[in-house]
Amino acid sequence: MKIEKKIQLRKIWPLLVVFFLTFGLMPTDLLAYKIGIITDIHAGKRNISRKSEYNSQNILLAKKYPAYFKQALRRMKKSGVNTVITTGDNTNDNSPKYAKKLLRLTRQSGVEVLWGRGNHEGFRTDKYLFPAGKYYAVDRGNWRIIFLDSNEGTNNKSVGGVGPTQKLWLRDRIAETERNILVVMHHPIFRIRDNLPGDVYADYQELESIFSESGRVKEVVSGHVHINYLFETTLNGVRYSVSPPLMLRGHLGSYRILDLP
Repeated sequence: MKIEKKIQLRKIWPLLVVFFLTFGLMPTDLLAYKIGIITDIHAGKRNISRKSEYNSQNILLAKKYPAYFKQALRRMKKSGVNTVITTGDNTNDNSPKYAKKLLRLTRQSGVEVLWGRGNHEGFRTDKYLFPAGKYYAVDRGNWRIIFLDSNEGTNNKSVGGVGPTQKLWLRDRIAETERNILVVMHHPIFRIRDNLPGDVYADYQELESIFSESGRVKEVVSGHVHINYLFETTLNGVRYSVSPPLMLRGHLGSYRILDLP
């Protein structure tokens, strides 16, 4: 009798598993597209120490980037990340040597990495990291990811900017899709003070209007300012976030995971 019950249970067990998964017992985060975010790797041969209005301990241990870049990719892959994006300053001195090294490490990891362009990038690394162009768009999961080149500012290089031609291109990329949109741009569109956003910079006011009026741009992620905490705020229905650098002393190996529903 006991043997017969075990046989019957063995037969119906696969059906029970299907039932549980079908009717809402599957974790909801499995349905999201997981994006890993890395910012400001500054891959190079020397560490960097410079003054910053955002962080009094602005020291990047850039020489150690291979170990921490590999570690971040490995951990994100283990966490089920589908795609990793960077927000720029992948290399420190626009060196093809370090761009190619980053690409080798990426291939070895088996993780897809999409590169954003920072103010430390230039024509010498563009052909390696940005073969599709300085700004480009890709579709992943239910989302469109748009990478902007925020190095077109004319007033303040530390603030950056997006030029008129690129803004026209952006409008077209938004108009042609029904997907929600994640925007990746190196420079934040506003000054960050004590974990609070300031006014939108003049060079970005039109861009902010494009984001908010689109109804499709939901997330904007940036780096550049080397803060030592995760900054997040919502402006006109769009969530903006800035992450700590991968190689910031005291926060080595920093990355974050964003679940896109």
